[in-house]
Amino acid sequence: MNSASSPTGTETAAPIASFCPLSDDHGPTGRVDPEGQRRWYSIEGVEAMRPFLMSLVSDSDHWLFMLSSGALTAGRVNPDHALLPYYTQDKLQDMASASGSQTLLMVRENDREHLWEPFRPTWDRSSSISRRLSKNDLGNHIRLEEFHAQLGLLITISWRPSEHYGFVRRMELLNVSGESRHIRVLDGLRNLLPSGLGQRFQNEFSILGDAYKQAELDLESGLATYHLSSRPTDLAEPLEALLANVAWQAGLPAETVLLSEEGQEGFFKGIPLQTETALRGRRGAYLGIRHLELQPGADPTIWYTCADVDKDVVATEALAAELRAHGTAIVHRIEADCLATEQRLCQMLAAADGFQWTAAANRTLRHTSNTTFNLMRGGAFVTGYELPREDLLASVAHFNAEAATDL
Repeated sequence: MNSASSPTGTETAAPIASFCPLSDDHGPTGRVDPEGQRRWYSIEGVEAMRPFLMSLVSDSDHWLFMLSSGALTAGRVNPDHALLPYYTQDKLQDMASASGSQTLLMVRENDREHLWEPFRPTWDRSSSISRRLSKNDLGNHIRLEEFHAQLGLLITISWRPSEHYGFVRRMELLNVSGESRHIRVLDGLRNLLPSGLGQRFQNEFSILGDAYKQAELDLESGLATYHLSSRPTDLAEPLEALLANVAWQAGLPAETVLLSEEGQEGFFKGIPLQTETALRGRRGAYLGIRHLELQPGADPTIWYTCADVDKDVVATEALAAELRAHGTAIVHRIEADCLATEQRLCQMLAAADGFQWTAAANRTLRHTSNTTFNLMRGGAFVTGYELPREDLLASVAHFNAEAATDL
């Protein structure tokens, strides 16, 4: 593909911004923020708005639809290859407390623990909570921030596509309280689907599908696989399920990994939990438990959750070997592949004249967005305006023999 001149430079790490809770006389506000060579559209006070639907795009076959409240569905190619159940917007909102991203924090303060569940579907305006939602100009990076003024904690969750690693969820936790904070964190993904469970079966026979679900965790690499015991069928024949969806975490190691949500009650009560290595007949999850001691003024604590679909045995073992070989340093490979994925998207947009740079920032973003969705509908010629002479002559001769004689 020929690349054109465009703002395709590397994206710098997002600065952690502090912002105050909304007051009764303030409403949501939107603005365009430059960040490195990317522009971001941010909505401050998004918690005061009704949830709305967004999409995350890539240069490949990723699809992800997310509500501004954080509820999401994702997969590759089409809904039959989903990582998280594919639902319409209304059902996605209804399922927000049972599917997708989840973070629970038990924050100790004055010998008491306070529960904080960021991005929960219901919001109490008196709870000193404020949120900000940001999306970059390419549409391939979404960032959700929530600030808890009483606890002095800022949490940032971002989503990006990666061709090699699938979907990358980055978590940042920052202490701005001026005091040290001891926190127990449960964080990850829930209701992860196994490979091979199509959209129709999931929607019509979801409880039956649960009976076929299996999950296994490789302790050395931390890689979990989600697969079917066999493909559901009414026929008296073997139907093997040879592919698996995968999930894992990187960066700050988790002390305990849960493959289901059933350990949440013990987490709330402070009961020590054991890592789950196998799961049968239940909905899968990947939830890591960490004990953190956050000092005021320190850098944010960061970890990643990655997940992908339809891996065969060879690809799964190769990924596990990569995780074992690189350990916590795998985060550098994650960032590098996210950047490479973004640069390929930039090249596609540049080839379709998707970049403008004017004083009207909103119109600039709108043009790039329109070009992105035009590419998703029809694509662009790989060679730009250059056409192979033989192909052109053959096409004209096929459709208009008389005109072909003049060429």
